[in-house]
Amino acid sequence: MYDIKNLLSRKFLVWSYLYYQLDESLVSDNEYDKLCVELKNEIKKNSGRDYYYAREIIEKHFSQEEASGYSIKRKEYPPEIVSTALHLLYQCKYTNISFEKFLSIHGYKISDIVSVA
Repeated sequence: MYDIKNLLSRKFLVWSYLYYQLDESLVSDNEYDKLCVELKNEIKKNSGRDYYYAREIIEKHFSQEEASGYSIKRKEYPPEIVSTALHLLYQCKYTNISFEKFLSIHGYKISDIVSVA
């Protein structure tokens, strides 16, 4: 079954990891803000009644005041989100260098990414 909260939560985590942890962005601030509002609204609809991807992380950092990934610590991101974010960023912006070089620029090694895939 298609679950919008799972899709939105994964997208939110990938985009916030890119922006807040790597200082990179693949979407406009406006598009990111819209995603945050949409996710927050979806969470409110069925608050506490269902599970969605990385619920604990998102609800911990999605307060009334903040609807962004600013306060999520780098070590809190699930490994598959980190891997997805890095692969997506590479494919969109860095294909002119090797993937290994790209990872080293961002403080990773191939073994870091392979172990989470």
